[in-house]
Amino acid sequence: MMSKRCIAMLIGCSLCLWLEEPVSDATELVREEPIPIRSIIADPQAFHLRAVRLQGIIQTLERFPRRSDCRRYDAYHFILDDQTGRLTISDFEACSSGGSVQPLTTGFAVGDNVEVIIIISVLPSPNFDSHNLEGTLRWVKRISKLAGDGSHPSR
Repeated sequence: MMSKRCIAMLIGCSLCLWLEEPVSDATELVREEPIPIRSIIADPQAFHLRAVRLQGIIQTLERFPRRSDCRRYDAYHFILDDQTGRLTISDFEACSSGGSVQPLTTGFAVGDNVEVIIIISVLPSPNFDSHNLEGTLRWVKRISKLAGDGSHPSR
């Protein structure tokens, strides 16, 4: 039986392939200022399959070895914390006829302040009485400090 994390990765990968938007153009998907994670947690359906910009600190960073002939690179999961909430974000290469691209979080570490653009996915739980939120990474950059007072987004 597949784990929830594997299912989420498959859904996220499928979404990225469906969008077929180059990673280098991801900043064009979202022109808004970073939003607090608590906004997404409070109304997840409003953000489902929407690209959003977030800022936060990488709290955990897990590497998953490649497991298919399609993937040449490892996949990554990390938790982003902006002090209003935490969100799990997946980063993995998309397999396509145009070749594969190395995951964007290669070279990042726990404690890095980052700005990201992600696609939000609301996944039903196995018993359908709740939901799981996850983001699929589309763009990332290191930032020196978070917006606002230096500890969390200003909104």
